[in-house]
Amino acid sequence: MSQVSTQTKQQKNLGVLTDVKTELTNASATASIKNLKNKTSYKSS
Repeated sequence: MSQVSTQTKQQKNLGVLTDVKTELTNASATASIKNLKNKTSYKSS
């Protein structure tokens, strides 16, 4: 029984890590898009 609970704990932790990775990826993607927009608007003005 204890082995099963350990496995589910590890799976939950992995899920949390995946969520954090996804959030970080989305944040960096949003930041790079903002940077690109800033660069293009800077050029045009």
